[in-house]
Amino acid sequence: MTRIFLVLAYAADRPEGDIADRLELSLPLPATGHLDDAEAGPFPAERQLPDGRLRAMELLREEGFWALRRTSPATDPEDAPLWQVEARMLRPGELIQLLRPDGEALTFRIVNVAAE
Repeated sequence: MTRIFLVLAYAADRPEGDIADRLELSLPLPATGHLDDAEAGPFPAERQLPDGRLRAMELLREEGFWALRRTSPATDPEDAPLWQVEARMLRPGELIQLLRPDGEALTFRIVNVAAE
């Protein structure tokens, strides 16, 4: 497994980003650095909001795209909205865009990739 650490690089309400808004993904990452479409997940993810609250999430392969969805003990994950993940390469410095269900985009920058 590989852990990928990201910080918010851009959002409509935070055009200069926010290093307190973080995302962490854990997944098997091939040497190419691309998401492996043969792996379906779900893989654990976690978002730390600027106020310090943690949101458990999971990364999974949907029909034709990768997505993040929030997991919560009080909510069935199948009912949680999907955030489409747009990523080319998973290595430090690369950008990942999350498209929220309402159409707003959040852009995160990869700051570290570490093998577990």
